[in-house]
Amino acid sequence: MYKKYIESNFQKENIKNENKYIVQIGIFANKSEVDKIKAKLTLIGLTAKLNNYLLNGKLTTKITLGPYNKDVYIKTIKLLQMNNIEYFLINE
Repeated sequence: MYKKYIESNFQKENIKNENKYIVQIGIFANKSEVDKIKAKLTLIGLTAKLNNYLLNGKLTTKITLGPYNKDVYIKTIKLLQMNNIEYFLINE
């Protein structure tokens, strides 16, 4: 019984310590470009996160996906590649 408890806690700890991957699609100043990219991502089944920032005095929007574990990250980048969408990996 004690062994099962240790193994169970070890698996939970591994899940907590697992690397998370964030995929950045880009940073855009043009609102219509953001809407276009968000729509394209939605059509292929991905949910984009939009964050607004001031960059050099201009309002910009950063588009990201995730965080994902490694398996979901790999599936996501394959989907992006199949749809000719450029991306950058941000590993947390």
